[in-house]
Amino acid sequence: MKRSLSLIMCLLGCLALCLTGMPTWNVRAAEPARKFLQGLRDREYYDTAVDYLESMKTSRLAPVELKEILLYEIGVTLIQASRAQADMSIREKQLDEANDALQRFVGQHPDHPLTSSANAQLGNLLVERARIKVEQSKKPRVNKAALLAEAKGIYDDAYKVFARSQAGLKEKLAPMQSGIDP
Repeated sequence: MKRSLSLIMCLLGCLALCLTGMPTWNVRAAEPARKFLQGLRDREYYDTAVDYLESMKTSRLAPVELKEILLYEIGVTLIQASRAQADMSIREKQLDEANDALQRFVGQHPDHPLTSSANAQLGNLLVERARIKVEQSKKPRVNKAALLAEAKGIYDDAYKVFARSQAGLKEKLAPMQSGIDP
């Protein structure tokens, strides 16, 4: 027993000496950001997801690819959060913040592959705003006709956004189609 203990101590000593002579590497743990974000969204922890995304702005662990699309991800998360929110004023605030984030993303990254998706999300945002007007029209003592007319106008705006997004995609695909042999 005494001999095996001294052998183990000797081996640990040798290991320690070997490790001190090894060069040190700058090892940085990779953040499983996308999986974690999706997990938060799947569980409808939208506030936590937005806080997480905000923290990624300054995190050294945040992947560069995520930092590039933080505004997009914040916008998408806020739109999803608005769908689960019962309080109309909070829903409106979330949609305002989502609109701001998505508009900033499109402005800062006009050639990013997610720009088309961001534009489609802006259309989804308008659809959510129209849904709010429809829900409000169902309450007692409101001007139902005015709210429904406002919802129709917002739906029309959403349609225009989707049509522009579709036209933009067709424009981007046109050069690719010319290289395809029929």
